[in-house]
Amino acid sequence: MIFFDLDDTLLDHETADANAVSDFYNKYKENFPVTKCLFREKWDQLSAQYFQLFLDGKYSFQQQRRMRMRALFARALTDHEADVLFSDYLEFYEQHWKCFPDVLPCLNALFRKGQKLGIISNGSSTQQMKKLKKTGLIDYFSFLIFSGDIGVAKPEPQIFRHACSAAGYSPSQCFYIGDNYQKDIIGSSNVGMKAIWLLRKNPATDHSERTTNIKKIVSLNELPDFLGISE
Repeated sequence: MIFFDLDDTLLDHETADANAVSDFYNKYKENFPVTKCLFREKWDQLSAQYFQLFLDGKYSFQQQRRMRMRALFARALTDHEADVLFSDYLEFYEQHWKCFPDVLPCLNALFRKGQKLGIISNGSSTQQMKKLKKTGLIDYFSFLIFSGDIGVAKPEPQIFRHACSAAGYSPSQCFYIGDNYQKDIIGSSNVGMKAIWLLRKNPATDHSERTTNIKKIVSLNELPDFLGISE
């Protein structure tokens, strides 16, 4: 059984988000007396802060979105006003959704060999499912596990154990491919899954002593051969 992370492993979330934030700034820049660069820094800080509060169970998915807009605009927005603003960002974000070029060739190769594939992802199932459908990835996966559905997020062991159990495999029979060292690699390794770290950006900087025993690839094009199931 082969499980994948979604954002920044299969879907290029970072680029989509950067483009969406730029579009959002251009639309509302009269509200922000700062440069686009400083606006981006503020956006990233608030996104990380409030999304973590959602993962910690402090806010619902919708509440953390509203809190981000209130903090960003620094005023007491109504729920409706905050929802409208965030929906503008979402529209921009969705317009930029794309999977990485190596994703479909990899999934096709695995699928043709009869491999069972799954997703383990933090976030809301509604949004994550929409990403999978819009990018044409949904039909490749038999098991879809989202933190918003089970109330626990990566790197907590429960989400990985739940995924393996739902698929009918022990963790030692499952691979997990992800881009985030702590959430994906350490989290899945701690329950006995076979973790593979996808290093798309700058693999030369990630070969520290603590990671020397971790399996690494720099592209999903490597994965079928790496698993010994290439055509």
